[in-house]
Amino acid sequence: MIETVKFNQFRISEHIQFFSDVISVCKQNAIDKTKSEAVYSKLVKANNNVEQSFKQTQKSVLTQVLIQLDDKRDDIFKCINKISDGYKHHYNSDFKKSAIKISECIDKYGDNIHKLKYSAETSVISNLTQELTRTLSKELTKINISDIVVELNNVNNEFNKVYLKRVDEQAQNNLESAGELVKIAIEAYRELVKNIDAHNVVSPSEKLKTIINKLNVLINTYNTAIASRSTNNNDESDNE
Repeated sequence: MIETVKFNQFRISEHIQFFSDVISVCKQNAIDKTKSEAVYSKLVKANNNVEQSFKQTQKSVLTQVLIQLDDKRDDIFKCINKISDGYKHHYNSDFKKSAIKISECIDKYGDNIHKLKYSAETSVISNLTQELTRTLSKELTKINISDIVVELNNVNNEFNKVYLKRVDEQAQNNLESAGELVKIAIEAYRELVKNIDAHNVVSPSEKLKTIINKLNVLINTYNTAIASRSTNNNDESDNE
């Protein structure tokens, strides 16, 4: 049986590469001569669509602006998080209490906000900055980060404006988002996997066994790499 893939932790570029590797394994082992040829062809087409959309998106000038703004807001968030965390250990109890309240507010939204998908991060940062300025303005002033929170909100708003412009650009070009196309490719992959596993049960062969074994090696390699990346805290999503 073919192992499970941790798709929810994949970047778009990793989806493309993984599906390309799966296609390569199947092609090298003559899957076109088995009863799984039709579903294999669906994955090939679906992955080609993802790759084309992703490449077009990367060429967009707005995409490059988004990358810069996203990096900027990520750095600002990390700054706020680290400053408040540092002040939690301050010798002055007033500074300490203020920092603890701010950190508790951030923790409600999660300290990995900078790892979220574009749209999700925008929403979370918007809610977080509103709550901080609305309920903890004195505490922000106490540890001198009020201006940093304002800047985070400003950069986040600017990011959202550019993001919406790119959505309009994609609509005008009739370009379906890579994220949506990935979902179609995942379904095509799962259909292929079910088909291979089913045929291996009904009419097992050395050819199918070889494909399954090689796919499992491939899947374990990707899953291990993803787990390692998460452990090293370097997990950043592709652009949407």
